[in-house]
Amino acid sequence: MSCKRNIQAGRYAAHLISAS
Repeated sequence: MSCKRNIQAGRYAAHLISAS
């Protein structure tokens, strides 16, 4: 399990929240 995936998921979520 890569932690990169978790970081990417968190960044994506933050982007959606910020854009909202």
